[in-house]
Amino acid sequence: MSSQIKTPKKTIETTNNKTKLFDISIIFFIFSVLIIPNITYKMALDRHLDVRYLTLSVFMLILTLLFVSSNSSTVKKTDFSILKTPVILAYFAYFVLVTLSSLWATNFSEASYEFLKTGAFFFMFIYIILFIAPKEKSKDAVITTFVALGLILALIGFSQISKTIDELGFSLKSVYKVIGNNAHKNIYSQVLFITFSFSIYGIYYFKDFRQKLSILISFTNLLIILLLMTRSVWGALLISTIATLIVYFIFLRKSVPFKKIKKVIIPLVIIAIFSGVIFLLISGLDSKKEVRTHISETSHLDEGNALHRIVLWKKSFELLKESPLLGVGAGNWKIDILKYDVTKSNKKGHIEPRRPHNDYVSVITETGIIGFIIYISIFIMIVFEAIKLMKIIDKEEDKIFMLTLFFALIGYLTYSFFSFPKERIETQIFLNTIMAFIVYKYYSFTKSKNEEKKQTTKLTLVKPAAVFIAIFLIVAVKSGYDRVKAEVNVNKIYSLRNTTDFNKVYELAGNSITPFARISPFSEPFYKIQGAMLYQQQADSATTVEKYQLALKEIPYHVKTLLELAQVYVTAKDFDKAVEYSTLAYAYAPSNIRVQVVHAYFLKEAGRFDEGYQVLRTINPSKKFDKYVAVRDNYLNYMTLKLYNSTSNLKVKNILNRKIQKPAVLNNLYIETFSNNHSFEQTLMTQVLNQINKNDTLIINDTSISNIINKYNINLDSLNVQ
Repeated sequence: MSSQIKTPKKTIETTNNKTKLFDISIIFFIFSVLIIPNITYKMALDRHLDVRYLTLSVFMLILTLLFVSSNSSTVKKTDFSILKTPVILAYFAYFVLVTLSSLWATNFSEASYEFLKTGAFFFMFIYIILFIAPKEKSKDAVITTFVALGLILALIGFSQISKTIDELGFSLKSVYKVIGNNAHKNIYSQVLFITFSFSIYGIYYFKDFRQKLSILISFTNLLIILLLMTRSVWGALLISTIATLIVYFIFLRKSVPFKKIKKVIIPLVIIAIFSGVIFLLISGLDSKKEVRTHISETSHLDEGNALHRIVLWKKSFELLKESPLLGVGAGNWKIDILKYDVTKSNKKGHIEPRRPHNDYVSVITETGIIGFIIYISIFIMIVFEAIKLMKIIDKEEDKIFMLTLFFALIGYLTYSFFSFPKERIETQIFLNTIMAFIVYKYYSFTKSKNEEKKQTTKLTLVKPAAVFIAIFLIVAVKSGYDRVKAEVNVNKIYSLRNTTDFNKVYELAGNSITPFARISPFSEPFYKIQGAMLYQQQADSATTVEKYQLALKEIPYHVKTLLELAQVYVTAKDFDKAVEYSTLAYAYAPSNIRVQVVHAYFLKEAGRFDEGYQVLRTINPSKKFDKYVAVRDNYLNYMTLKLYNSTSNLKVKNILNRKIQKPAVLNNLYIETFSNNHSFEQTLMTQVLNQINKNDTLIINDTSISNIINKYNINLDSLNVQ
C-alpha cells in the first residue's frame, strides 16, 4: 500500500515541477516579447539599448538558475538531442567565433560586450527550443503575445502621430518624432513589421474576438509603417510579399487552396487599400513636398543617406582586407573604421560613424569571411527548413504558421541590408523566437525513432553546462549594469559640457570606466574626456598626456583625441610632438576640414610653414568654417609679411603694408588664386607691381623689382608696362 502511495506522489511531484518550469518559461516569453521592447530608462543617453539588454540578461539568469535548481526528473523529460542539429551547431559556432574574436580585437571592452550579448541571445534561442516550443500552448502564447504587442505599439504610435501632426503638421520632420518606445522611427518600423506579420496569422488562427482584433492591428500597424516612411521596411514588405506568394504557389497551392485562406487574403487586400488611401490623404498635408522628395531619393545613389551608406560599405571592405578570414573583432567595426577617413565634421565637432547600416557588412568585417559564412548559413538552413515544413506538415494551420514565420524572416533579412537590427535587443528577441519555432518544428517532424530513444544520453553534462551558462549570464548582467551606468554618466557629462565644473565631469568619466565600458556611445574614450578636463584646468601636462595615451589605447585612430593631445604639446611648446600626433590624425582623416585646419595650424606653429600651406591648399576656401578662416587669415598675413620683409623696394613695402591691413582683400585674392590654381604669392606680387605701374612708372631694371620678377617668376606680359 505504501509503495502505491509513493509512486503517484513522485509522479505528481515531477509533473508539478515540469509544469512549474513550463509556466515560468511562458511568463518569461510573454515578458520578453511584450515588456522588454517597451522598457525605457530616461536617465541613460540611449534610453532603450543597454537597459533592455540588462533586463533580458537578468531574466535569462533567473530561468537558468531555476533550471539548475530543478530535480533530475525535469532534466530527463527534456529532449536535448535537438542541440545536435546543424542550425544550432552553426549558431553555437558563430557565438564561439564572436567570443574568440575578442582576442585580436583592438578594443576588448566592446568585443566582450558583443560576445556577451550574442551569448544571451543564443541561450534564449536554446531555452525557447527546449522549454517553450515543444508545448502545445506555446503557439497560442506566441500569436496572442505578438498581437497584444502590436496593439500596444499601435496605441503608442497613433498617440505620437496625432501629437506631432497637431504641433508640426505632417512632414518628414514630424515623422521623425514618431518612435514608439524605440530609439528611432526606423527601429519602430522594424518592430511593427514583425507584429504585423503575426497579426496577419491571427486573422487566420483565431476564432474569437482576437480575430477581429488581429484585423484591426494589421490595419493600424501597416498604416503606421506607411506613415513612418522607413524605406528599408517598405522594401521588406515588398520582397517578403513576393517571396511568400512564390513559396505559396509552388509548395502550398494544392494542399492549402485559395478558398481556405480567403478569410485572410480578403481582409489583407482591404487593409492594404485603406492604409494606402489614408497615407496618400495624410501625405497630401505636406505642403513642402518633403515626403515625395524623401521617397524619390531612394533611387538616388549619389547623394544623401544612400551615398553615405555606400561610402561606409566601400571603406568597410578596405578594412576587411586587413583581416579577411577572421575580421577585426566583434563590436570593433566602429573602432577600426576610423583609420579610413570616415569622420565627418559639423559645428559641434567630429562625428564618428557607429555602424555601417548593414548587418552583413558588420558581420563580415568583424568576424571575417569565416564568420560571415557561418552567419549566413544559419539563415539559409532555417529558410530551407521553413519551406520543407510547408511541404511535409499535415495540418493546414501549421503550414500557414510556417508561411507567416517565413514572411517575417525574409523581411528581417531584407531590412538588415540597410539597417542594424542585429544591434537592437527587441528585434533580436523576435528573430530568435521565429528561428526557434522553425528549428523545433523541423526537428520534431524529421527526427527518427532511434533519435527519440537516445534523447537522454550524456545527461550528466546538462547540469554542469547550465551552471556554466548561469556564470556566463552573471557576467552578462554585470556588463549590462556597467553599460547602463556609463550611459547615465555620459548623459550627465554632456549636460555639463558648457559649464566649468571640470572636476564633476572628470569624476563622472572615471566612474564610467569598467572592463565592459570604456568608451561613450559616440565612440569617445572616457580617458580622453578626463584628459580634456585636466587640460581645461591647466593641470600637469604629464598627467594630461598620460590620460590621452590611455585613450589612444582604447581607440588608436580617434582623431579628436590625437588633435587634443597635439594641442597639449603645443601648450607645452613641444611642437615636434604636436605635429607627430596631428600628422597621425591627418593620415586617418585627410578630407576632414577640422583635421586639415588644425594640422595646418600646428605645422605653422612648429615652423614647418611650407608643409602647412600645402595642407591649407587642399581645403576649398568656400567652406564657411570659422576656425578655417582664422587659420587662413593667419597664413595669408604671414605670407604677405614675409614678402614685405623680402624686398627693399619702399613702394612695394607700402602697398603690401596696406594689403596686410585689409584681410578681406587678401582672402578674396586667395580665393581667386585657389579657383584658378595659381600661386598666391605670384599673383599678389603681380598685382603690387601693376599698382605701382598704374600710379607711377615701373622701372623693370630696378634691382629690387627685377629680383621680385625673377624670384616669383612673374610673366612680363602680365605687367602693364608701357
